[in-house]
Amino acid sequence: MYSIYADDICIYSDVFALESMKVLFPKLTMEDNAAGSLTMTLPKVNVGYNTIARLTTDISVQKDGKELWAGRVLQEDKDFWNNRVLYCEGELAYFNDSSQPPAEYAGLSIRAYLEKLVAIHNSKVPPNRCFSLGAV
Repeated sequence: MYSIYADDICIYSDVFALESMKVLFPKLTMEDNAAGSLTMTLPKVNVGYNTIARLTTDISVQKDGKELWAGRVLQEDKDFWNNRVLYCEGELAYFNDSSQPPAEYAGLSIRAYLEKLVAIHNSKVPPNRCFSLGAV
């Protein structure tokens, strides 16, 4: 079972055939060491049609209740029928929201270096755009 959420509101589920949860042409592209992307078309009857905002709404794709991919809407167009055509980028692209000041990191381990970079990023972005360092 696949589902798509926009800020905790289910906008698509392949289990329920409700008009309010209809998404046209969803395509998820997952990549190693890259953000990945999601493209989808929302008809006017979709519950998220008027609530999804570019760069602020968190989008989540789940499989059997477990998050498979997460990101945000980067670009939006409208088609001939006034459907919203959305292009979403993966959460790894959140690193584009901050900048790193020039600094020297001599003598640090790889983990310590990455911890400093992530800490600087986390200090400049809202809590829902923060990262935590995992296995290095």
